[in-house]
Amino acid sequence: MCFLGLGKSTSIQSEQLLSEETNKGDIMGKQAIKMELQKDYISLMSLGRARQPGRCRWGKPRKGWYRVDTYGISTRNRGGCPAISTRSIGGCGAIIRDHEGTMIAAASGISDKKSFLYNEVQGVKLGLILAKKIGLKRVKVTTVSRYIYKHLTDQRELLEEDDDTSIVKPVFDEIRGIMLGFESVLFRISFRATNRAADYLAKLFKKNDEIKPGDLEVDKKLMKIIRSDAQGVEYDCWF
Repeated sequence: MCFLGLGKSTSIQSEQLLSEETNKGDIMGKQAIKMELQKDYISLMSLGRARQPGRCRWGKPRKGWYRVDTYGISTRNRGGCPAISTRSIGGCGAIIRDHEGTMIAAASGISDKKSFLYNEVQGVKLGLILAKKIGLKRVKVTTVSRYIYKHLTDQRELLEEDDDTSIVKPVFDEIRGIMLGFESVLFRISFRATNRAADYLAKLFKKNDEIKPGDLEVDKKLMKIIRSDAQGVEYDCWF
């Protein structure tokens, strides 16, 4: 969700370097952009050039902060699921972890919208609702969508001609309202490779299903993902 500095090896890149999600409205040609990564300022690679393979890892938040990883998905980009392929369905997921990488809470949701953007925004909303519900005050929320990141950090406004504006604007408004209940909310871009836990939850396609730490004994797959992230396992990423 992103919050570690650069690793020891120069081949291992900080996960904030570049989101795998590049929306049409966010392509900036060869203009390099900069993003603040805690104490580090890392000049990002030009978005106009060919992407390069590399290695990345999930980053723990600082003590006193909680990382909220979020994700959204729809059946049209899920890769095919025979059980649900005949109907429109969307899913979202969110997971909260502390400075040691320990899961505090997680949840999955479902919608009848096929819009990837809509479900991705719902994932952010789900994560913030969950964090507020358990009384957290300082959170770092990650998304793989540059579009969502730029909108929630006031770098871009929703335009009427943008796809899905009519259905995502109300959700963005709700998110801004929920944010008022926190001391601090920071947004970061995450690689999909380091967002596997939220991706897994979104693909459960369950309606408002909360998962507590004790449930991990039942869900071995999610437990394995969380453990790998906390241990700093490196993943293949594209920059």
